[in-house]
Amino acid sequence: MYIDLRPYMNPVPFTIRENSPLTRVFLLFRTMGLRHLVVVDIDNKIQGMITRKNLVHLEEKAAMLNAQSVDDYDFSVNTSFAQDVSAVVDESDTEDY
Repeated sequence: MYIDLRPYMNPVPFTIRENSPLTRVFLLFRTMGLRHLVVVDIDNKIQGMITRKNLVHLEEKAAMLNAQSVDDYDFSVNTSFAQDVSAVVDESDTEDY
């Protein structure tokens, strides 16, 4: 026995490449009102998922580093999401995400 969840699922969810800048992630969450964002590689294979809660934790970390908000933090346009996150989040804290 199984439950067909297709009527409740989005067949074409929003995705972002794993090498996208963090500013693009925030822009998508803010403009589209997303709760989850699927991270894909260059072949569109799922690499992970970013949640709204992840961004809240990231913003708290940036605030602790004396930035007023994540937007004020100096994220380079040329760095990837993973590099931006590692600039704010310690390795020991990534287990919570």
